[in-house]
Amino acid sequence: MRELPRTKRLEASSLYLIGETYREIEDKTGLSHGTVANVVAELRSGQLTIAGTPADQIEDLRQLALDLKGKRLTPAEARLGVTFYQRMKGLGITPETIETWTKLVKEVSSPDFPAGDFFETAARLHTLETDTGKPFQTLIKEYTEYSDIVSGLKVELDSLIGSREKLLGEMDGLSPQIETLEKKRGELTSAVVTQEGRFQELEEQLRKSDGQKLNLDRVMRELEQKNTRLSSQIGTKEETLGKIEQLGFSEEDLLRLKAFIEEIAKNDQADVGYIREKLFTAMATCKDMLSLEEAKAALAKSIKDLNKQEAILKGNVAALEQRRDILQGEVDSTIQVTSQQLQDLGQEAASQIQQQVDKIKTQIDSLIMEAVSTAESIIDMKYMVKQGEDSERDLDDFIREIKLKLGNNRL
Repeated sequence: MRELPRTKRLEASSLYLIGETYREIEDKTGLSHGTVANVVAELRSGQLTIAGTPADQIEDLRQLALDLKGKRLTPAEARLGVTFYQRMKGLGITPETIETWTKLVKEVSSPDFPAGDFFETAARLHTLETDTGKPFQTLIKEYTEYSDIVSGLKVELDSLIGSREKLLGEMDGLSPQIETLEKKRGELTSAVVTQEGRFQELEEQLRKSDGQKLNLDRVMRELEQKNTRLSSQIGTKEETLGKIEQLGFSEEDLLRLKAFIEEIAKNDQADVGYIREKLFTAMATCKDMLSLEEAKAALAKSIKDLNKQEAILKGNVAALEQRRDILQGEVDSTIQVTSQQLQDLGQEAASQIQQQVDKIKTQIDSLIMEAVSTAESIIDMKYMVKQGEDSERDLDDFIREIKLKLGNNRL
């Protein structure tokens, strides 16, 4: 028996691998049933090999071929299907969702379907979900919530604006009160200035009185010094006069004194006139002593008058000092009362004004902060609303296009 050529055996083996039955192999190769069985046995045992086909996968390949044949598919079509499956898998399309994708592809492949707009909208929707990290349903829900929040913020903003206008009106109403308080403060300040002027005048009078007192004290000291000197001189003269009175001179005594003078002149060989001149000088001295006595009496009287004047001046000074103390007390009391009134009014006014200003400032600051916060929230909301509106428009367009397409397909 002649050996079967290898090419014939490979042909029969290939037909077996692609799922042909023994009869079909016999018809196509012209081999007998036994020869075909022997070739298949060699192929299964590994005695016959086909390049690129492992021996342990022979039956799996045949079974796969039989399955494809049962589904009326060729190996080329199966290979194309595998390639398509790999591509779909790379896109994240699972077998469970391939039916849905198939329907979508059918609709998209329709000539009148706006495929470009559809895919552009789908891409924008995907980008939105990727950027936010949230699904479209969540974004729609947040958009609705933010819309409600924005509406509430607008109402609050309108209320805050009304409150601000009301506060500004209250500030305008406080202006007359502030002006009245400022006027009272000016009047009290003028009264204080007037009292200070009177106090300065009194101080000037006191300074003048003190100057006069100093002058009187100086004059008194000078008079006392003169009195001391005159008293010393008068005392000396009185002593001399006392001695002369003690001598008990009479007319006879004077005659005897004359004779005595002449005798002295004779004895001294001096001129009588000279001796008499000496006597007159002595008498003049006595006269001077009398004059000094009169001057002493006049001086004593002057001192007495000055003492009276000093007492009067001291009384006046004491009265002035008393008046000064009274005026000082009145000025201090007036200044204290006025200062207290001014301080009380100023503190009360300042407290009221400060309280009003602090209240208004606090409310204005609160309004400003709330307005700024509201503005920032509104800006954020507007940005999110804009994104939501863009997404909503994209979704609406997308849904409308799908509904339109579905409607056209139903028609």
